[in-house]
Amino acid sequence: MIELEKENKDDFIVNNWRAQEELKIICHRLMVRDFISYSDWVVDVTYFSHQNSAEIKSGYYLWARPLLSLMKKSVLAESLVAYPAKWLIEDIKYKKGLRLKAHKRGFLLRHLVFNPCSWFLGSCFLIAKSKRQLGLR
Repeated sequence: MIELEKENKDDFIVNNWRAQEELKIICHRLMVRDFISYSDWVVDVTYFSHQNSAEIKSGYYLWARPLLSLMKKSVLAESLVAYPAKWLIEDIKYKKGLRLKAHKRGFLLRHLVFNPCSWFLGSCFLIAKSKRQLGLR
């Protein structure tokens, strides 16, 4: 994961393609392939980098990398993943005041699937990582 050193982290994210590619790899792929707009991607990546815990971020990377590999092999997988990604972005837009009406599917997906699953995987990963660093089994 990248630590952002610049004072204005949003500018760093938007203007640094290497950082962009590593922060939200699924939505970055969808943006490059024109499934989501650049401005929607910026909303998503800034929210993700500032509003999520280390556990959620770590868990996201655990399931996102295999999904990204599948998306690179299958246009169908890309197009199917684009729908829930758009829902999540619409939920973020509502939370940031960029959308007047709540997006129910995005809200439910974020709070019932994305955050809990990512948090669980990330927590397990971080616990295992800290045990390895301490030399425990």
